[in-house]
This record gives sequence, C-alpha cells and structure tokens, in this order.
Amino acid sequence: MTYTYADVAKMLDHSLLNPTMTTADFEAGCRLAVAYDCASVCIQPYYLKRCTELLAGSTVVPSTVIGFPHGGHTTAIKVAEAKQALADG
Repeated sequence: MTYTYADVAKMLDHSLLNPTMTTADFEAGCRLAVAYDCASVCIQPYYLKRCTELLAGSTVVPSTVIGFPHGGHTTAIKVAEAKQALADG
C-alpha cells in the first residue's frame, strides 16, 4: 500500500503534554498541528478549551488525557475530568 503525505499526517496525534509547556508553547503547537494537518492535538486538560478555539475551522480535532499521567485518580475524579473535557470541546 502506498500512503500519501495527507494519509500519514491524519494518522498522527500531535502531543503537547510536557508539564513545563507555556501558553506560547501550546499555541505554537496547535498552529503547527494545523499547518501539518495532523489528526489531533492531545493537550493537557486545563488548556483544552483554548485548543478547541485555536483548531476551529480546521480538520484537526482537539483531544486530551484523563487521569494523566498515571491514571491513579479515583473513578469519581476521572468522571469529573471527562465531563469537563466534553464541556471544553
């Protein structure tokens, strides 16, 4: 099978999960994902709403993590995080 650039790009999630990332880093990462037309941007939950705004009008979708990084949160906390993520886009 032969893959095009577009095929490969749409298989990639652009992860922006480094704990030391700044707002400028997040915004630059979102712009980069749009420029390369990745499948999604996986971002820390607290920045998901802004990420959704930055990706509006593109084919790149926002995504996030729940219970990151180790999943040691209680089920109730994970449910609350998931509900907030849905509300944020």
